[in-house]
Amino acid sequence: MKRKLLIVIILFSLPLYVTHAITADKDTLLQVLREELAADMAELQQQEQKPYWMSFFVEDSHIASVIATFGSLGNSGQEHTRTFMPQIRIGSPEIDNYKSNNTNQPPSTAQL
Repeated sequence: MKRKLLIVIILFSLPLYVTHAITADKDTLLQVLREELAADMAELQQQEQKPYWMSFFVEDSHIASVIATFGSLGNSGQEHTRTFMPQIRIGSPEIDNYKSNNTNQPPSTAQL
């Protein structure tokens, strides 16, 4: 039973990933974050202690819930939250003691 439920969840989730991949280039939030990250990095490069890596992480969550009893709708609702987490690293990658976790990727020179 659990396996069938997992397959159903995966099948319903696939269109969301395909839609996200198609619309990522047209996403206004993503474009604003890219521009802001480039502007902030350029401005901070003028400081005495220059950052070697910056990232912006935005978690955009949409939750819909429906509660039914014996085929009758009892309650329904929607929730939308957006969480912004910036990360700035000063110094150099050689002396970085950052450990990766589930909320962000470890730094690499390709992300600069």
